Amino acid sequence: MAVDVVRKLSKLLLSNNSQQQKEILQQTIDTLSREDILRAVPDVVHSNGAPNLIRLVLEGLSNSTHHRDNLTLNVMKSILTELCDSEAVPENCAVDIVHLMSLNSHDLSSNNLAELVQLCLSFIQKGKNLRGKWLSLFPMIFSELAKQSRVTLDSNTVTGAEYCDGVISSLCDIEIAVDDAVAFTAVLRELRIPATIVHKFVLKLCAIIPDMEPQEVPPFVYQLLFLCYQSDHLVPMEHLAKYFEVKLSRYGQSANLSSRGESMEINCDIETGSTKEISQAKATSIFHISRAAATGHPLGKEFVKFLRSRVDVPELVLVPFILEVALSLGALPQLRDIIGLLRKLVQRLLRSNERLRHSAWMRDLMLGKQIDVQKMFDTIMQQGTSEGDNIVKGFELLAFDLLEIRNAGGFGRPTVAGPSIGNASSSSGTTSGTVTEQCWHIGAHILLQMIRKFPDSAPLIVKKLAERLQDVSNDLQYITTICMMVQHNPLSMLECKASFTMLLYSMEYRGLVSAKRLYAGISPLFRSSGALRDSAFLVLRKLLHSCLEEVRQVAVVGFLEILKNFRFYIPTMGSSLSQTSISSQATVDVHHSQTSNSNRAFCSELLKLLQCALSQQASVRLTLYQNLPEVVSRNPELLPECIKMLRCHLKFFIDTEAIIQVDMCITKDGHNSHVIEPLGHLIQAIQQSILRSGKANYLAKEDIDPKSEDQVDLGVLLIRKVLAKMAESSIDDYLVGDVQEPNAQLKIQTLSSVCIALADFCVADNATTSVIAAKRLVGLYEMQTRFDSLLSEVGKGKGKGKAPKRTKKGQENSIDELPITDDTPKAPMKIFEKCTPSLQSISVFMGYLKNSTETTASNEEETFAFLKPQIGLRLWFAQSAFSKYQAFCNTKDIEGLSSESVTKFSGTIACALLLHCQNTRQVVDDRSSAMYCTALKCLHDIILGFCKHNPTKLSRLLTAMDEVERPAAGIPLENQIAKTLKHFKDLLNHLLSGRENEDLVTKAVLPIVGTLTVLSDQLNPAGDEYTKLSNWTHDLCKNVECRESSIAKPLINLLAHLSMASDSSPSILEELAKEVRLAIGALDEENLSTTETNKLATINEETAAVVLSVLTARLEQLIQVVEWALPRIGILERGDASPLVEQSINTRLKLIAVALSHLVLADISPGPNSELILKLAISFYTTMGRVAKKQKSVLPSFRTLVRATALQLTKNLNTFIAHLDEKQIHEKGVKRKKGDKEVAPRMDRSARSIPQLIYAIEQYNQAILGVSKRTKEDLSFGSKLGTTRDFRIKADKVNEALEGNTHSTESESESEDDEMEASNSLNRTAQTESRVRGTARRSRGRGRGKFTSVGKANTSQK
Repeated sequence: MAVDVVRKLSKLLLSNNSQQQKEILQQTIDTLSREDILRAVPDVVHSNGAPNLIRLVLEGLSNSTHHRDNLTLNVMKSILTELCDSEAVPENCAVDIVHLMSLNSHDLSSNNLAELVQLCLSFIQKGKNLRGKWLSLFPMIFSELAKQSRVTLDSNTVTGAEYCDGVISSLCDIEIAVDDAVAFTAVLRELRIPATIVHKFVLKLCAIIPDMEPQEVPPFVYQLLFLCYQSDHLVPMEHLAKYFEVKLSRYGQSANLSSRGESMEINCDIETGSTKEISQAKATSIFHISRAAATGHPLGKEFVKFLRSRVDVPELVLVPFILEVALSLGALPQLRDIIGLLRKLVQRLLRSNERLRHSAWMRDLMLGKQIDVQKMFDTIMQQGTSEGDNIVKGFELLAFDLLEIRNAGGFGRPTVAGPSIGNASSSSGTTSGTVTEQCWHIGAHILLQMIRKFPDSAPLIVKKLAERLQDVSNDLQYITTICMMVQHNPLSMLECKASFTMLLYSMEYRGLVSAKRLYAGISPLFRSSGALRDSAFLVLRKLLHSCLEEVRQVAVVGFLEILKNFRFYIPTMGSSLSQTSISSQATVDVHHSQTSNSNRAFCSELLKLLQCALSQQASVRLTLYQNLPEVVSRNPELLPECIKMLRCHLKFFIDTEAIIQVDMCITKDGHNSHVIEPLGHLIQAIQQSILRSGKANYLAKEDIDPKSEDQVDLGVLLIRKVLAKMAESSIDDYLVGDVQEPNAQLKIQTLSSVCIALADFCVADNATTSVIAAKRLVGLYEMQTRFDSLLSEVGKGKGKGKAPKRTKKGQENSIDELPITDDTPKAPMKIFEKCTPSLQSISVFMGYLKNSTETTASNEEETFAFLKPQIGLRLWFAQSAFSKYQAFCNTKDIEGLSSESVTKFSGTIACALLLHCQNTRQVVDDRSSAMYCTALKCLHDIILGFCKHNPTKLSRLLTAMDEVERPAAGIPLENQIAKTLKHFKDLLNHLLSGRENEDLVTKAVLPIVGTLTVLSDQLNPAGDEYTKLSNWTHDLCKNVECRESSIAKPLINLLAHLSMASDSSPSILEELAKEVRLAIGALDEENLSTTETNKLATINEETAAVVLSVLTARLEQLIQVVEWALPRIGILERGDASPLVEQSINTRLKLIAVALSHLVLADISPGPNSELILKLAISFYTTMGRVAKKQKSVLPSFRTLVRATALQLTKNLNTFIAHLDEKQIHEKGVKRKKGDKEVAPRMDRSARSIPQLIYAIEQYNQAILGVSKRTKEDLSFGSKLGTTRDFRIKADKVNEALEGNTHSTESESESEDDEMEASNSLNRTAQTESRVRGTARRSRGRGRGKFTSVGKANTSQK
């Protein structure tokens, strides 16, 4: 029968749609019974053209004249049941059927709608197929039911909205399967649900995420975003971040296990999915989030608020998924603020990482974890799918934002307690650059990874870098980025010729240093790009003939950088191996695109252009001399041509007898004198070119034929002649004229520089093997010393003539003109930088003296016997090394040498200096003392420079200091550091033993302690060696008594530094505070225990002041860490971590309160020391107020802290303030004497600090009062929290005193004057307090009587 019904309906459907046919349809429906229609519904649903047939049935039922109760409802129920139970219905048919049912739902009564809703709800509760299209009917009938005015439910009548609320409550209690989560979420998004219920649904659905497969997550996120449109915008992100983190980590572990082959069971659990699938699911989810934000979803603005609230807690934001979402959203134009917030987060994280090593407490709070943000960026970049991906665009924006940071010193650089640092409160050395430099490096690395991943993006990125390089004042980071790109991706850079050409044409407006860096970066491209090379060549030829000296220097630097990359001949294996690591960059074969002949012609043309520079100004020549040796080290085949060029030029300034014609090096133009030839640098350029070319055998030749055609031999021979002649001469042989004349001074400086260059050559030649050469070396040093002494006599009235006028300071390596002289004798300024011995020569000389005991040859023994007593010469070399390593610490460069060469030479120098200090047990004269101190300072700078710029070579350096050529494999760095620490601890023990004079100890302790600090930073603070060093330092301070503050300060600073880095609760600070109080003396000597004595002998009455400065700085540092930890209260999600954070904060603040309570009990007079204590107290109470405002419940540790602050600190602090006021009253009005004059007393700085402190205490009391009100707990501990501790002037008391009603025994006039001064003092105090407190206090009355004539002041009557 059901089949017949379907046939009839199908025939009617095929007929014409006329009125007659509609009547026939209606008659057919009317003739069918209720049971026939219901039995026919399943067949209708599964028949062809089911939507049209159902439309006929529903239309017939709606127009039927027969009263069939709820037949339409039953038909819809049957259709709905069939759609739910059967999967055979095509999807498009099901969609059409649901649409027809929704259209006919308007004809149903409210009760019928309710029944239909209950049917759908029952399907959902039974967990039926929620993926079917029937589910889309539920929101439609649900919204229609919500519009009904009344629904009868169990004889109770409710509105449709109330009935729907009950349905929603039922939905909240349903357990949703993972497979049905997407469909269920799609239904919920179509319903009108209150925000409070949405929150429950979101949490319920997010709880399903961990059980989902990766491919199920993106569609679920898509639907969930619609559900979270009104509220809970960011809740899904937190769960998604955890999900992907767990999935990726779990897959990584299973992959490791499978690669090891540890499990061969067939039935073992296999992790479904792969890293690629998980990454794709994550990328798709982020795409949905980004598109939602782009179309106006509120999550974009909420995400910005989220980042702003977490800027101080970067470790919670810089997790992979959240970071990827931030980058994707930041690429949207309307959400660019996210990029700026990410930059701040990176800065805060890097700054936290810097502090992390020096604070054990911070490491405890971070659970010892340190986030490597650059590694995280690399991982995210590797997962990028396309160049147009929003994450990749966000990376580009973030990279340029990091590079645009301009304030290189804005974040501060941890300094080192070394010779140049006088502040003992500074932090220890660090192995990394500043925070800004790290940001620059991260930005450059991001762009480099982008070009590697997407080579087509290179032109656009380089173009943007070139545009930013137009700002010549801030180009270091951009040039470094370009250099990295050229070095690692040269092929991609060849596509950026237009940008590089633009840079080449802007060289005229760049500085010398900037141009040199830029040419060094892009010059490797000249080998492969002829067009780029030709452009550079044309630009440099033009610049070489510029009218500006600096522009000509840029041209010289450019030509030299090009020469580094082109050789005469193809290098063989042997020649390449002979290239020692002296060069600053690795040697590469450059003949893949040009022939040797073309290279030779090109290099010859460049050398001819450089030869033109020898006729330029002295500064241009100086640039050529200083940079040419590095070129020869990269291109050794150029050595003969370069030596020929320099030798021919040198011959112009030497006569036939090899005597230097110093007059030709100086020219005089009226009153001005100029250096036209830096002769010393010219000679040193020849020597350094030979040495750094790897052909030192030229210097080993003893007899050189003057008729030789070898240009190098002729150059060596010429310098030897000059050396022999000058060593045999004296100062009188050189007619320099009147020393007071500028012309003579320039001659003397030139000759002194020549002596240095010849001495450097002498060491490289044979000064350590020949007695004659050694005597010449000593003679040159003595002559150079005498030249310098002549210059030092200028301006002291010796000689005739006038002293030159003091010139302005110019740039380094510049030769400035001398102004017109005047009648006032003044010392001359340094005209240009004189030569200094090369690092290689210093290494050779010091290494020879170190190894001289092993020599067996008689000539070497004789040479050593001659050189050993020359302490002045050794001091000169040590001072030269010290100056070079000072520059190395700042610039990371020494003479352009490679890191391998610097390590080799530094190891020899450091070993020699350390042996000298160890063997020197009794310093007898000033030169020995200077040598000893210089050696220690140089050792400190060597180790510091390697820790900062070359940490990978530190192990080799330390082993070389122990006279071991190569470190043994497998030996940890900490073991080698422990050996070096022992050497310096022995040196310090010797100095503090009392066997050396006090002046030497004062100078030598600082570099030793600085070296100990730098080395300690390379140790693990939780390791045994660190603990041993800390205990040794404590014992040293305990047993060594010193009266010099310059000795005590670095020792105490080292002790505090080690304690804070290894102890999370540094009790040493409390101990130091107690020691300072005992050394200075207490305010109340009667209550001071007589049994208390100083435990640290280093702290005494003479050193207490400097120890106080160190202590207050360390306590202030601890307060800064507390401020860093405050935002983490209530945010960290690690179980009970938040209470632990609060408890640890309270413990450290109690330590500070106890230490501060000891300090305020000390008998300190008003001045800088009391100001330190007052400022520390202000910081403490300000932080305490912030901590109190975060208290939701009173922890026992917080109660203990408040008790200690109230009973120990605040009470004693009031006494301390009163003590300072009393001392100040005695000193007020007393004039100081300065010579025969009397000057006004100095301004009391505490006049501002004390009101600020009182204000901070008041704010803290108000915060504690708020905590007491919130928690209903009494935290007063006897103090009156509600009382303002302000200065109040009692007018009646003042008037009474002014009227003479006091019981003073002084005369009436004197009493009146004193009281007038008292009232003025009170008025000034009130005005000071009013300035601090702003407009918080207002005038509540005027004074009466004589008080009104004193001045205008606000008073209050009590």
